Amino acid sequence: MSLISLSGQNFQFSNEIKVIKTNGDTLFSAWGGGMNAPQFGQMDFNLDGKKDIVIFDRADWQFTPYLNVSQPGESKYRYAPEFKTIFDTCQCAAWASFVDYNCDGNEDIFCGTTSSLVKVFTQIPIGNDSVGFRQDYMAGFFGVLHTQYGFGYSELFSTITDIPAILDADFDGDTDFLTFGSSSNYVELHKNLAMENFGRCDTLVLFNETVCWGHFSENSSDNSAIIHDTLMGGCQLNGFHPNFRTPEPQEERHAGSTMLGLDLNGNNLIDMLIGDISFKDIYALYNNAGIATHAYIDSVQTNFPQYDVPVNLSYFPGIFYLDVNNNGVKDMVLAPNLRDGSENYHAVQVYNNNTVDNNPVFKFSGKGFLQDENIELGTNANPLFFDHNNDGKMDILVGNFGYFEPSDEKFYSGLALLENTGSVDVPAYTIHTDYLSFLADTTYPNLRNIYPALGDLDGDGDKDMLLGNSLGDLYYYRNDGGTGVADFQFVGTKYQFIDVGNNSAPVLYDIDNDQDMDLFIGNDAGRIWYYKNSGSQTTAVFDTVTSFWGKIKVGNPGTSGNAKPFIVDYDKDGQMELLLGTFHGGIEIYENLPANATDTLTYDGLLFNRDFGAFTAVAAAEIDSTQELAYLIGNYKGGLMLYKEPLVPVDTGSVSIAPKSDPVFAMYPNPAEDKLSIDLFQHSLKEKKVEIFNLLGQLRFTQTFFTDSFDISLAGFQEGMYFIRIETSEGVETQRLIVHNKK
Repeated sequence: MSLISLSGQNFQFSNEIKVIKTNGDTLFSAWGGGMNAPQFGQMDFNLDGKKDIVIFDRADWQFTPYLNVSQPGESKYRYAPEFKTIFDTCQCAAWASFVDYNCDGNEDIFCGTTSSLVKVFTQIPIGNDSVGFRQDYMAGFFGVLHTQYGFGYSELFSTITDIPAILDADFDGDTDFLTFGSSSNYVELHKNLAMENFGRCDTLVLFNETVCWGHFSENSSDNSAIIHDTLMGGCQLNGFHPNFRTPEPQEERHAGSTMLGLDLNGNNLIDMLIGDISFKDIYALYNNAGIATHAYIDSVQTNFPQYDVPVNLSYFPGIFYLDVNNNGVKDMVLAPNLRDGSENYHAVQVYNNNTVDNNPVFKFSGKGFLQDENIELGTNANPLFFDHNNDGKMDILVGNFGYFEPSDEKFYSGLALLENTGSVDVPAYTIHTDYLSFLADTTYPNLRNIYPALGDLDGDGDKDMLLGNSLGDLYYYRNDGGTGVADFQFVGTKYQFIDVGNNSAPVLYDIDNDQDMDLFIGNDAGRIWYYKNSGSQTTAVFDTVTSFWGKIKVGNPGTSGNAKPFIVDYDKDGQMELLLGTFHGGIEIYENLPANATDTLTYDGLLFNRDFGAFTAVAAAEIDSTQELAYLIGNYKGGLMLYKEPLVPVDTGSVSIAPKSDPVFAMYPNPAEDKLSIDLFQHSLKEKKVEIFNLLGQLRFTQTFFTDSFDISLAGFQEGMYFIRIETSEGVETQRLIVHNKK
C-alpha cells in the first residue's frame, strides 16, 4: 500500500474551480484577482514558443500572468497562478514596462519606484519551462537607473504618476527612455549610448540628449499638444551643446500622462500616443518632419482614432501595444491608469490591427478583455463562506466598495453571491452579482465598502447578517429562512449605535464559550474593537470591552491600516487564530485567541508569507470532500484569489509518487469535460501505461498507448477529482485531474 501526496507542493493559488455566469458561460480565469488599473505586456514565461500576457496593476502593484492557450488568429488566455511567483522579485510601484532592453529576445521589466526612480529586472531562464527575474545593478548605480545630465550623472527621474515610453526611439539598435520632465510639459529623451560607445545593445548607458523631444509641449488647457516650429530651436539638444536653448515658459502641466511610442504611418519614425489623467480620450502626435536622430512633431490628431471609434475610457487611458489575437501583428489595448475614480469592472478596451506594426489601422473590437473572465466586483472584495441554501455545500458571499459608473461618476455598492452548484467533491460556483438587489436600492446611497458578518443573533437557528461599511457603523439583517434558503430582512442601520470610525469590518465569534455570539470589528485605523455579548442566545446585547483588542495596530501611526479580521483554526491545533487582512496586502496571523480581553495577541507572521495586494480580506472554509481548508482572498481590485491546501494523501493501493523536477507529461484541458488530451515530454516508441484513480483510490481507467500524444474519453466519469498516473520507460508521474460535467 502506498500514497499519493501533494504535500511537497505546499499551498498554491488555484484556478481549477469553475465559476459560471448566470447566462451559463464559464469564467475562464475566475480567480485571477480582478483588474482596476492594469498595464499589459507580453513574454513567453513558460518557454513554449508563444507570447503570454503579464499584467501589472497600478491599484495594488501586483503581477498576474495569463498563459497563451490560443490557436493562430485566436485570443484566448488563461490565468496561470502556477507562474505568479516568478514575478515576486520585481519590486514595481505604480508602473511596469515589458521591454527587451538587452537584445536577447526576452522581455525584461522596467519598474517605477515610490520615489519616481526606475529599476530594471532582467529575465533569466529557470529550467526548461519557466523564467525568473533578477535586478540588473549594472544598468544603473545603487540599483536604480542613472542618466548623464550635462557633465554629471544623476538618478533618472520618471514621475510615479506617468507611464514612460521605453523603446529604440532613434533606430540605432539600443533601448532609449522617453519621459515627461519633472513638473514639465516637455518630454525628455534619455538616449542610450550603448551602440555608440560599445557597439552592442545589451546594456543601458543613458544620456539626456534633449529636454524637449519632438518639439511639442502638452497643452495645459485641453487634451492636445502645442507644436513648435523650428527643428533645431526650442530645446532640441543637450544642455552643454552650443545650440541649446532653454525651453519656453510653460503653464502648469497636467498631473499625469501615459505614452506609447510607435510608428503610426509607416515613415520609419517614432510617433506618439498620449493619454491624460483628466481626460477619457487619447491624442496622436505625428513625427513627419523629423529624422531618425531628431524627432519633430508636425501634426496632432485629437480623439484618436478618428477613422474608427475614438477612444472613450473613464479616466486616464493607459495605452499598450501587443499582439492579443495571435495574428503576428500588434494590437492596441487600453485600460484605466487611475487607482481610484475610473471604470473598475468592464473597462479594458482592444483595438485590433490587421495590417502591420509600423503602419497600424486600429478597429475597435470591444471592452472587458481578460477582465470579463475574472470574478470582477469593482473596487474591494470582502468575502465570506456561507451555505445560503442549507444544501451542505459552501457558498460565498462578497461585499464590495462599489462599481464605478462613468455616466454619473459614482460608486454603487452591493453584495455578490457565488452559489455552489457543483458537487460535494468538486465545487462549482454560479455568480449572482446583485444579491439582495443592493445595486437597485436607492434607500441608502451612502452605503460603501460593504463587509458581511454572519451569526445567529436571535436564537432561531439560522445566521443573521451584519454589514460593516465605510461609515463605521453596522446594518442589521434578520434571517427568517430557518433551515431553508436564507431570507434576509432589513431591520435597520446604526445597529446598537455601534461606531468604530471608518470602514467597519465585523466578525461574529463566541470567544468566551457562553453560547452566544460576541462581536469583533476591524477599522480603518488598523485596530480591532471587541464587544462582549452580555445578552442571551435570543437577544444579543453588545457592550464595548476595548477598542484595542489584542494590542493590535496595523500600519504606521497616522496611516490607514484597514484591519479586516477573520477567525479560524489556521494550524489545526484545536485553538483558534486571528487572520487579519490589511491595507498593506499581507494577511497577518495572530496565535491562539484568549478569552481575556486585556491579553496581547502574539503575531506569527504573514499568511503563506505573501503580499496579496492592497486592502486584503480573507475567509477560509472546507469546500470539498478533502476536508482541507481553502483560503479565499479578496483585494482592492474587486477580485478573488483562491489558495488551496494540499490534498489529504489518497490510498491508491499500488501507486508510489515521488516529486519530480522534470515532468513526464502535460494534460489539457484541466478541468476537463468529455475529453482529456495528453502530451508526453520524452519521445519514445515504447509503451506508456495510463491509469486514472478516483479519490477513494479506485481504478477507473487503464490503457496502454504507444504514441507521444493521445486523447482519453471521459464519457461516464462522474464530476469530481481524480488522479492520472502515467508510467513510461523514462519515469512515473501522477497529476491531479478535475472532471466537470457539461451544463
